[in-house]
Amino acid sequence: MVMPDELSHLGDHGFDRIKRAGPVDLGYSEAEPLYQEGLAIRKQLLGETHPDVATSLNNLALLYFNQDLVENAMLLVEQALNMIGQLLGNDHPSTQTLRKNLDIVKASMREN
Repeated sequence: MVMPDELSHLGDHGFDRIKRAGPVDLGYSEAEPLYQEGLAIRKQLLGETHPDVATSLNNLALLYFNQDLVENAMLLVEQALNMIGQLLGNDHPSTQTLRKNLDIVKASMREN
């Protein structure tokens, strides 16, 4: 299980790296249902508003971002950011990482 503090590492190794690398097809169509299932399982076991649910939302957003489904990614990152902000506060590193992820997604939308 991913702990809330582990969220802080997702921005550094996720959205930034993918933004630099560009879209690549690495079997994402097979991964998407697994990410969605993982999200559903976490919601069922942990409740709708748990930090691990926010992690799953961010991970699915990262998958969408990598496929240039930027609008889908933005919606999920916004959900994760709202959730983590309420749970952990605006100054928590996880909240700051998700805010950074949202900024990256928004910048990508402006570029396209």
